[in-house]
This record gives sequence, C-alpha cells and structure tokens, in this order.
Amino acid sequence: TNAQTVLNRIKPLAQANAASQQELDTATANERNTAAAVSAAKAMLEQAKLNLGYTTIKAPMSGYVDQSKIDVGTYVAAGANGLLTTMYQNDPIYVNFTFSENERLARQNAIASGKLMTPKDGKYEVELILADGSAFSRKGTIDFIAPFIDPTNGTITYRAVLDNSDHKLLPGQFVIVRVKGMEWKNTQYLPQKTVLSGEKGKFVYVVEANNTVSPRPVTVGAWVGENIVIEGGLTGDEKIAADALPKLKPGAPVI
Repeated sequence: TNAQTVLNRIKPLAQANAASQQELDTATANERNTAAAVSAAKAMLEQAKLNLGYTTIKAPMSGYVDQSKIDVGTYVAAGANGLLTTMYQNDPIYVNFTFSENERLARQNAIASGKLMTPKDGKYEVELILADGSAFSRKGTIDFIAPFIDPTNGTITYRAVLDNSDHKLLPGQFVIVRVKGMEWKNTQYLPQKTVLSGEKGKFVYVVEANNTVSPRPVTVGAWVGENIVIEGGLTGDEKIAADALPKLKPGAPVI
C-alpha cells in the first residue's frame, strides 16, 4: 500500500517535471516488487492452509471406526505410511457370494432348454438368511458380477447391495444368500430327504409294481425350499419312497 501511495504521488510530479524520471522509475519498480512480494506471501499462505488441512483426518464415508493404531501425541514423521485405523461402511452394506462354474453351466443349460425362465427385467432379488435361521427384513439387488472365473477355486464372484440403515448387519458377518427371480417350468421336484447319495452319485428309491424298491440314479439341480429339482433320471410317473430311507435296501418290500 505504501509503495502504491508513493508511486501515485510521484507520477503527477514527474509529469510536471517536479520529479526526475529516475525517481518515477524507482517508485514504479518498487511498487511492482512489493506487489510481487504480496502475491508470493498469499501463495505461501495458501500452501500453509493446505498443509494445515493435512493435519486433520476426515472420514471419506459414513460407518464404524476400528480401534486406533496411533495414539494422540505420537510423533509421526513426514511421509510415514502408518495406518491410523480402519473404517467399515455399513449402510448400504455389500454382500459377496459365489457360484461355482458347474452351477453356472447348469443354469445356462436349463435356460437354453426352456426349463428355467429368467426375470424379464433382468433383475434378481437377494434375500439373506442370518445365523439364527431368520430372514433379514430387507431385500437387496445384485450390483456386480465378476467377468471371469477365479482359477483358484472355480467360482464366479457376485456382489449384492442392501439397505442396512438399522445397522443389523455387520462387516465380516456370514449369511446364507438366496437369489430369487428365476422360475422353473415343466420341472420335476422331490423332497430333499428322498434324494440319497451313493458311490455312483445321487439316487432315489423307486417303488416297483411288486411293492419292492430299486435304486434309480438321478441328476439333481437347485434346491427350491424343501424340495430339489430333478433334472434327469425320472419320467415323472414313478412312485418314490419317502419314509424309513436309511433302512431301505434294493429289493426291500414296502407297505
């Protein structure tokens, strides 16, 4: 401000030849130098504000904070990559689950054969079953499907997103995921308890005309509630044994 005042006073004097050109040049240079110094000081101030902002750690999201890794008052060197703490976002919350390659191929084959119908809008509903067997009150949707198969375990990773505003679900919690939206057409169902496992795979006991049972290999698909889809091995006209299954043997009579 002082340099600007001096320059403003010298200019009319120089025009009236009451001050020399050298005095005008000196006042002009001084005003420009001090203006540059002010600009530099403002830049230094902004840099100081920026540096000061780095001393305040703000959470990038809403969620829960784990225990602190560095206590207040601990000396931290510039450039150190020390972990302060870990944050967990819990609303909305993401649920990761997988399908095996075999399951994927079975679904594709069922869709191609017309036995399995996909949702018209392509949207699937995700339901969670908690550890105590109860269902989570809100449903979710799938928001990510991995574009590749994990070579280490042969699975495809899916991710669902759910509203968790009541914070009932916690990060790291294990749940059972049910994906709803597909519909089976002209498909045979059997109670899960009637399908047994043997050395050669899955089988059921068919009640023959003489009221004895014989094992019949079957190909099974997805579980639907308490039932399981039978994809092959039966015509649909057979009588299937459903009681005392552990005691049954081929040729055993039934009442």
